Amino acid sequence: MELLIRFKALGFTLVMPLLGAATASAYPGLAGNKVPALIGAALSYHLFSYILNDVIDLPVDRTEPLRADYPLVKGLIEPWQALGLALVQIPLAGVFTAVAGGSYQAYVILGASFALMAAYNVWGKRSIFPPVTDLIQGLAWGGLTLYGAAATTDSSRFTFHVSPLTVLAVSYVAIFIVMINGIHGSVRDLANDLRCGLRTTAIRLGARSRPGGGIDVTPRLAWYTLALQAILIALPVLALTNNWLDYAPWELAVTWVSMLAVALASVGLLAIAARSGSDARTLFVCGSLHLVLSFGALLVLFGFYLDKVLLFVVFAAYVGPLLASGLLHSGLAQAWRKVKRGRL
Repeated sequence: MELLIRFKALGFTLVMPLLGAATASAYPGLAGNKVPALIGAALSYHLFSYILNDVIDLPVDRTEPLRADYPLVKGLIEPWQALGLALVQIPLAGVFTAVAGGSYQAYVILGASFALMAAYNVWGKRSIFPPVTDLIQGLAWGGLTLYGAAATTDSSRFTFHVSPLTVLAVSYVAIFIVMINGIHGSVRDLANDLRCGLRTTAIRLGARSRPGGGIDVTPRLAWYTLALQAILIALPVLALTNNWLDYAPWELAVTWVSMLAVALASVGLLAIAARSGSDARTLFVCGSLHLVLSFGALLVLFGFYLDKVLLFVVFAAYVGPLLASGLLHSGLAQAWRKVKRGRL
C-alpha cells in the first residue's frame, strides 16, 4: 500500500499547510488541535490527489513497467474501491478543518484545491498545452499551503491576513509543483507517454526517449527548467533582501549562506542531469536529490522563523517519509558511488 499512498512524497504534502500556517497573522498561536488537524487535512488531500490520479490513469499505468507493482495495476484493489477511498477524503478534510477552528475561507480554499486537483487528474497529459495543466496542479498544491494560513485563523474573524511570506510560500510551492510535474515527472514517464500518445511538457519541448531509459535534452527543455529554477531561487532572495522574516543579522547571514549553497547544489544537479541525459540511473539520482534540495530550501528559509516545536514537527514530517521509504538514502548512496567512480 506504500505505492498506493505515495508514502515517500508524503512529507512534501504535510509540510505545505504547516508552513502556510506559520505565515498567518495568528502564528505562533498554533496551540491545541491546530497542528494535528492540519496534518490530518494534508493527509486527506494527499490520499485524494494520488489515489484519484491512479484511478483515472489506470489504462496508461498498465502499460508502464515502472508501475507494474502498483496495487491497482496488480489488481490488489478494485478501481471502484480506490475511487471511494479517494472521495471520502473530501469530507474528512472538512472535519479536520472544523477541528482546527479555521475561518470559513479555509473551507473555500480547501474546496478549490480539491477541485483544481481533480481537474488536473482528468485533463493532465491530455491538454493541447501541457504547461497549463502543470500550473493547475501547482495552484492546487499552492492552495493547500494557503489553506494552512486560513485554517489557523480564528473562525470568529471575517478574514485572514495574507502576508508577503504567505504569498512567497504559496508561490514557491506552486512553481515547485510545476517543475515536478512538467520536468521530473514528464522525463520519468517519457517513453511510455510517447507510446500512449499523451501530451506532457517534456514532449511539448521536444524531449525524446533513448534506449536504456535516457532522454534527449533539447535546448527548449533545458531553458524552461532553468527558468523555473531561477524563480525558486529568486523568491527566497526577495524575502531575505527585504528581511520579511525579521531575522537578526547573524540569522540573516547564516540563512544567506545556506540558501546560496542549496541554490548552487540544485543548479549543479540540473547541469549533471542535462549532460548525462542518456544515463537513466544518473537522471534518477539527480532528480531525486534535486527535488529534496529544492523543497528543502523553503525549510532552510524558515529555519529561524519557526518556533522550536513547529520546526521539529516540520522537519520530522519532511525527512521522516524520505528516510522511511529509503528515497533519500538511496539517492545519496548512488550519488556517492558515482562520485567515487568519477561519473557524477
